[in-house]
Amino acid sequence: MASTSPLANSPILLTEAESRAFALLETAFGDTLWDVLRVYIDQGERYSLALQEATTCAHWQEAVRQGLKIAALASDLDNRAVVAAARALSDAVYEGHTAHARRNAAQMMVLEFERSVLVLESRYPGLVASQGASVA
Repeated sequence: MASTSPLANSPILLTEAESRAFALLETAFGDTLWDVLRVYIDQGERYSLALQEATTCAHWQEAVRQGLKIAALASDLDNRAVVAAARALSDAVYEGHTAHARRNAAQMMVLEFERSVLVLESRYPGLVASQGASVA
């Protein structure tokens, strides 16, 4: 996956809480962790693309649905930032915010997911590259 995100060139520093969360994930999933993370990345990318398409077409209920799918994946990994972004998108849509605010919330949802992938790549070098190889 070649990321075009503005975050791609930024150094990713893990907080102490993130380091503890990774330790818990490693303990919980053991040898299957990379498989779990690959599913998260693969499905999350698919849902992100669908979210972007729904946003472009102003299909807001579909955008929320895709955002919630990403949030469900993220919650399995205890990724609260992605879940919060999905909640913000849902709120923007169902509270009747402007189309501009809805697009911004959708963009933040995708950026939080991309950031989570970058954090995973910084913690597990080769994960994203191996993801592309396993799909091809």
